[in-house]
Amino acid sequence: MQGLDLAQFKALVVRPVLAQPGLGGSAALNLLTGTALVESGLVWLRQNGGGPALGLWQMEPATHDDCWQNFLDFRPTLAATVRRLGGGGMRGRECGPAGG
Repeated sequence: MQGLDLAQFKALVVRPVLAQPGLGGSAALNLLTGTALVESGLVWLRQNGGGPALGLWQMEPATHDDCWQNFLDFRPTLAATVRRLGGGGMRGRECGPAGG
C-alpha cells in the first residue's frame, strides 16, 4: 500500500505547522517526519490490530491528554496555536484535554 508523498508531506503539512509557533528547523522537520514514517508509514490513521493509537503519528489518547495536562496547559500561547491548527474551537479529545 502506498501512502502520502514524502516531499509533499514535509512541504505542505509538517513545515507549515512547525512554522506557526516558530518551531521550524531541519531537526524538528526530520524528527516529526521520521516519527510519522516509522509509526504509520504515512498510510494508517488507526492502529492496526485494534489498538488505541490514532493519526499519522499514532498517538494514544492517554499520551494526548498527558501532553495537554502536563505541558500545554502551562503554555497558553502555544496551546492556543495548537488549538487553532487543530481546527479552532475544538474541544475534548479532538484538540485539548478530555473534557477541557
